[in-house]
Amino acid sequence: MTTRLATSVKNVLTSFLPPSRIQIYSDPARGNAGSPGYGICLVAETSTGALFTAERNSPETPTEDSTPEDIAEQCAQALLIEIAQGGCIDSFAAPTVTICCAALNGNKGDVGRVSVSYGCAESEPWLTLVRDLKLFFGVEGRFEPQEGVDGILCKWVGSGWVNSARGTK
Repeated sequence: MTTRLATSVKNVLTSFLPPSRIQIYSDPARGNAGSPGYGICLVAETSTGALFTAERNSPETPTEDSTPEDIAEQCAQALLIEIAQGGCIDSFAAPTVTICCAALNGNKGDVGRVSVSYGCAESEPWLTLVRDLKLFFGVEGRFEPQEGVDGILCKWVGSGWVNSARGTK
């Protein structure tokens, strides 16, 4: 299964990268005993260290489009879309990073910055999260378009939130 997934991903990505730049990792030690399906997670790292991810797994009920080759091609296409949208994080990680920026701990007034693509910033889940952050933490973001990049820079003045359950020394 791993070979079929990897071969299909390489077929899509070799249009953009030389095969020597594509690395495949699998964990044969974990095995797949009892696993009803399969999946793939792709991670791309830019020269500046930004990470983009895409993940797909087989549906519980097999369909015509659920062969390992189809799942791998869908995942590779999703990764390319994430990269094309820009930003410094993908749409999967954007909500978590946004929460971390808004809840920035330390001195109240610390500023967290993150660059997100327009595709991510215009998505309903991310916009709902931004509204919820205002209600929960009482913080508002400042959003500025970036030059030369198809995205926006989000700046959050951290709330100074501290985990009260954490022990003190």
